[in-house]
Amino acid sequence: MPTIIVINGPAGVGKSTICQHLKNEYPEFIHISGDCLRSFAPENAKKLLGPGSTYAAAVALIIAYLDMGAENILFDYIFTSPEQAKTFRNRLPSDDIAQCHFVTLWAPWDTVKMREATRQERERLGSQVKQTYETMQANLAAFGKPLGMVINNTDKPETTAAVILRNFGGKEEDSA
Repeated sequence: MPTIIVINGPAGVGKSTICQHLKNEYPEFIHISGDCLRSFAPENAKKLLGPGSTYAAAVALIIAYLDMGAENILFDYIFTSPEQAKTFRNRLPSDDIAQCHFVTLWAPWDTVKMREATRQERERLGSQVKQTYETMQANLAAFGKPLGMVINNTDKPETTAAVILRNFGGKEEDSA
Protein backbone atom coordinates (compact mmCIF):
# COMPACT_ATOMS: atom_id res chain seq x y z
CA MET A 1 0.00 0.00 0.00
CA PRO A 2 1.35 3.48 -0.83
CA THR A 3 2.70 5.62 1.99
CA ILE A 4 2.44 9.39 2.33
CA ILE A 5 4.70 11.01 4.91
CA VAL A 6 3.92 14.64 5.67
CA ILE A 7 6.83 16.45 7.29
CA ASN A 8 5.67 19.50 9.21
CA GLY A 9 7.55 22.03 11.28
CA PRO A 10 8.30 25.70 11.64
CA ALA A 11 10.31 27.54 9.02
CA GLY A 12 13.99 26.70 9.38
CA VAL A 13 13.59 23.50 11.44
CA GLY A 14 15.07 21.28 8.71
CA LYS A 15 12.08 19.84 6.82
CA SER A 16 13.70 20.21 3.41
CA THR A 17 17.01 18.81 4.66
CA ILE A 18 15.34 15.70 6.13
CA CYS A 19 13.26 15.15 2.97
CA GLN A 20 16.34 15.56 0.78
CA HIS A 21 18.18 13.00 2.91
CA LEU A 22 15.30 10.53 2.65
CA LYS A 23 15.07 11.05 -1.10
CA ASN A 24 18.82 10.61 -1.57
CA GLU A 25 18.91 7.44 0.53
CA TYR A 26 15.73 6.00 -0.95
CA PRO A 27 15.20 7.17 -4.55
CA GLU A 28 11.74 5.58 -4.64
CA PHE A 29 10.46 8.48 -2.50
CA ILE A 30 8.82 11.29 -4.44
CA HIS A 31 9.39 14.56 -2.61
CA ILE A 32 6.94 17.41 -3.00
CA SER A 33 8.70 20.46 -1.65
CA GLY A 34 6.53 23.00 0.12
CA ASP A 35 8.98 25.74 -0.87
CA CYS A 36 8.62 24.82 -4.56
CA LEU A 37 4.86 24.46 -4.30
CA ARG A 38 4.50 27.91 -2.72
CA SER A 39 6.69 29.49 -5.39
CA PHE A 40 4.65 27.77 -8.12
CA ALA A 41 1.27 28.87 -6.75
CA PRO A 42 -0.20 31.90 -8.56
CA GLU A 43 0.04 35.10 -6.53
CA ASN A 44 -3.72 35.62 -6.59
CA ALA A 45 -4.72 32.01 -5.79
CA LYS A 46 -5.46 32.75 -2.14
CA LYS A 47 -7.49 35.84 -3.06
CA LEU A 48 -9.47 34.06 -5.79
CA LEU A 49 -9.74 30.59 -4.26
CA GLY A 50 -9.58 31.30 -0.54
CA PRO A 51 -7.27 30.17 2.25
CA GLY A 52 -5.98 26.64 1.90
CA SER A 53 -5.70 26.72 -1.89
CA THR A 54 -2.04 25.66 -1.73
CA TYR A 55 -3.00 22.74 0.54
CA ALA A 56 -5.64 21.71 -1.99
CA ALA A 57 -3.10 21.93 -4.82
CA ALA A 58 -0.68 19.78 -2.81
CA VAL A 59 -3.33 17.12 -2.26
CA ALA A 60 -4.20 17.15 -5.97
CA LEU A 61 -0.52 16.60 -6.78
CA ILE A 62 -0.25 13.79 -4.22
CA ILE A 63 -3.33 12.10 -5.70
CA ALA A 64 -1.91 12.48 -9.22
CA TYR A 65 1.35 10.78 -8.17
CA LEU A 66 -0.57 7.98 -6.46
CA ASP A 67 -2.62 7.50 -9.65
CA MET A 68 0.65 7.21 -11.60
CA GLY A 69 1.82 4.43 -9.29
CA ALA A 70 3.93 6.22 -6.68
CA GLU A 71 4.48 4.08 -3.59
CA ASN A 72 6.21 6.59 -1.29
CA ILE A 73 5.48 10.31 -1.19
CA LEU A 74 7.11 12.91 1.05
CA PHE A 75 5.48 16.30 1.45
CA ASP A 76 7.06 19.03 3.55
CA TYR A 77 5.02 22.03 4.55
CA ILE A 78 4.16 24.31 7.44
CA PHE A 79 0.96 23.59 9.34
CA THR A 80 0.90 26.05 12.24
CA SER A 81 -2.34 24.80 13.76
CA PRO A 82 -4.21 21.53 14.20
CA GLU A 83 -7.07 23.01 12.15
CA GLN A 84 -4.83 23.48 9.10
CA ALA A 85 -3.61 19.90 9.40
CA LYS A 86 -7.16 18.57 9.74
CA THR A 87 -8.27 20.47 6.64
CA PHE A 88 -5.34 19.04 4.68
CA ARG A 89 -5.78 15.51 6.06
CA ASN A 90 -9.50 15.50 5.21
CA ARG A 91 -8.65 16.11 1.53
CA LEU A 92 -6.18 13.19 1.36
CA PRO A 93 -7.19 9.73 0.12
CA SER A 94 -8.65 7.40 2.74
CA ASP A 95 -6.40 5.03 4.67
CA ASP A 96 -7.57 2.10 2.56
CA ILE A 97 -5.97 3.77 -0.50
CA ALA A 98 -2.77 5.11 1.08
CA GLN A 99 -1.35 5.20 4.60
CA CYS A 100 -0.72 8.81 5.61
CA HIS A 101 1.61 9.70 8.46
CA PHE A 102 2.23 13.17 9.85
CA VAL A 103 5.51 14.07 11.52
CA THR A 104 6.23 17.42 13.15
CA LEU A 105 9.91 18.28 13.40
CA TRP A 106 10.93 20.44 16.33
CA ALA A 107 14.14 22.00 17.64
CA PRO A 108 15.01 24.66 20.22
CA TRP A 109 14.73 28.24 18.97
CA ASP A 110 18.52 28.78 19.04
CA THR A 111 18.98 25.78 16.71
CA VAL A 112 16.33 27.00 14.27
CA LYS A 113 17.76 30.54 14.34
CA MET A 114 21.28 29.24 13.60
CA ARG A 115 20.04 27.04 10.73
CA GLU A 116 18.22 29.97 9.17
CA ALA A 117 21.33 32.15 9.44
CA THR A 118 23.44 29.55 7.63
CA ARG A 119 21.00 28.59 4.84
CA GLN A 120 22.95 27.99 1.68
CA GLU A 121 21.56 28.31 -1.83
CA ARG A 122 18.14 29.24 -0.45
CA GLU A 123 16.39 32.49 0.27
CA ARG A 124 16.42 33.59 3.89
CA LEU A 125 12.95 33.56 5.41
CA GLY A 126 13.46 36.50 7.76
CA SER A 127 10.67 37.26 10.23
CA GLN A 128 8.63 34.26 9.00
CA VAL A 129 10.99 31.99 10.96
CA LYS A 130 10.24 33.53 14.36
CA GLN A 131 6.54 33.94 13.53
CA THR A 132 5.95 30.29 12.54
CA TYR A 133 8.08 29.05 15.44
CA GLU A 134 6.13 31.02 18.04
CA THR A 135 2.74 30.12 16.52
CA MET A 136 3.61 26.43 16.40
CA GLN A 137 5.10 26.49 19.89
CA ALA A 138 1.83 27.89 21.24
CA ASN A 139 -0.07 25.08 19.47
CA LEU A 140 2.45 22.26 19.96
CA ALA A 141 0.63 20.58 22.84
CA ALA A 142 -2.64 20.66 20.87
CA PHE A 143 -1.21 18.98 17.76
CA GLY A 144 -1.51 15.36 18.81
CA LYS A 145 -3.34 13.28 16.20
CA PRO A 146 -3.62 15.92 13.45
CA LEU A 147 0.14 16.31 13.20
CA GLY A 148 1.26 12.99 14.53
CA MET A 149 4.53 12.38 16.26
CA VAL A 150 6.74 15.31 17.26
CA ILE A 151 10.38 14.47 16.56
CA ASN A 152 13.33 16.39 17.97
CA ASN A 153 15.37 17.44 14.93
CA THR A 154 18.65 18.33 16.59
CA ASP A 155 20.54 15.18 15.54
CA LYS A 156 22.19 14.45 12.22
CA PRO A 157 19.72 14.25 9.31
CA GLU A 158 20.32 10.51 8.91
CA THR A 159 19.35 9.96 12.57
CA THR A 160 16.09 11.89 12.24
CA ALA A 161 15.34 10.14 8.92
CA ALA A 162 15.88 6.73 10.56
CA VAL A 163 13.42 7.64 13.34
CA ILE A 164 10.81 8.63 10.74
CA LEU A 165 11.30 5.44 8.75
CA ARG A 166 11.30 3.20 11.82
CA ASN A 167 8.01 4.67 13.04
CA PHE A 168 6.17 4.75 9.74
CA GLY A 169 7.00 1.46 8.09
CA GLY A 170 9.40 2.75 5.50
CA LYS A 171 12.80 1.29 4.77
CA GLU A 172 15.33 1.69 7.51
CA GLU A 173 19.10 1.92 7.23
CA ASP A 174 20.98 -1.15 8.34
CA SER A 175 22.14 -0.83 11.92
CA ALA A 176 24.81 -3.52 11.65
